[in-house]
Amino acid sequence: MCGHLTSENRPFRQRQPIRRSPRAPSWRSFVLAVAMIISPALGNVSAKTVLYKTAANPGYVLIKGTSTLHNWKIRSHGLSGTVKFSKSSKGHATQLILKNIHLEIAVLSLKGDDGSGMDKTIYRKLLVRVDPQITFVLKKAVLCHKPHAGVPWTLWNVTGILTAAGHSKQVHLQLKVLTARNGTIAIETRTVLKMTDFGISPPTAILGAIRSGNKIHIQVLWNLTPAKGN
Repeated sequence: MCGHLTSENRPFRQRQPIRRSPRAPSWRSFVLAVAMIISPALGNVSAKTVLYKTAANPGYVLIKGTSTLHNWKIRSHGLSGTVKFSKSSKGHATQLILKNIHLEIAVLSLKGDDGSGMDKTIYRKLLVRVDPQITFVLKKAVLCHKPHAGVPWTLWNVTGILTAAGHSKQVHLQLKVLTARNGTIAIETRTVLKMTDFGISPPTAILGAIRSGNKIHIQVLWNLTPAKGN
């Protein structure tokens, strides 16, 4: 018969050593390891700012509208300004990131298809003596299409401030940017605006018998070339 164990006859139990869990690596070690991994890749990337200016053939602005008599058009070749890109290169791949746009269109360069009488109405409505330039300044650009084999253009959704006749309005545009082999670029866009958005009342004639529509369709083709010093 087995009796109860007492302190005298209880078998000796060997003391087990305390096991310590390995120390987790510190956050400093983790950051250092990540930096060592990505630093070689970063070393192969270079970036610089590239400035473009309006080319000798600047392109055009075409404005189309309607009236109770007939449709009408206004054209201009008086574009000027600059576009700035950040150009990054990695290996043989190069990407342009749109950073800044400043476009000016001289009001006096706008010419209607109905002769000088229409031109005078345009200049009066656009307050040429007070605000002789129509301007667009970029505020935000989001790339929505990258160039790839056979498609050498990029597509950008942009937000900017358009100023005309002394009134400024935030507008949203989609820009198509085509890069040619000689280094020049062409920017295209189309949009629809209202005259009243800029404080312009649609023109009338013959005591209101002929009235222009409020909505206008705008098409822009802007040619640019790299500025010296890039």
